[in-house]
Amino acid sequence: MRKILAVVGLFAAGCGEGSPSTPPQPPPAPVVKPVPLAAPAGAAGSFAEHLDQLWDAKPAEGKAHVRLLVTSEGKPVAGSPDGIKAVAQLKLAGGGAMHMTGLCPNAKGRFVTQGLPPGTYTLEIESAEGAYKPWKKENLVLAAGDAPLLEVSLEK
Repeated sequence: MRKILAVVGLFAAGCGEGSPSTPPQPPPAPVVKPVPLAAPAGAAGSFAEHLDQLWDAKPAEGKAHVRLLVTSEGKPVAGSPDGIKAVAQLKLAGGGAMHMTGLCPNAKGRFVTQGLPPGTYTLEIESAEGAYKPWKKENLVLAAGDAPLLEVSLEK
């Protein structure tokens, strides 16, 4: 038992790297910041108005937005007006990060993800209740300052 503890102790001390310090850790993946589920504190207007403001806004320095216009059968798909009830799950993978958030478009079918680092992304939309068929967009290349518009037609 003592021999096993001694080996574990060497591993925890850096496995003979010449230093008892903690081994270097890889840098954390960038955080993807999607649209908040409510307007920011102190912001005037509703969640829907907040999405409209983001729709027209330029991305922050060195970042990108993705604007989604979500429809089904030719009509806008909307979540709840307060941004609480999502219609589906949105998964973004790329740019060194992965993030999942509720997809909650406003009454116009608009939804915005913001603060994305440049990179190549895959976007997936999946309805938890099976109301819509899964939707996927691969190889979406984003550069700093980009704000592409993706028209998403969800099929029932």
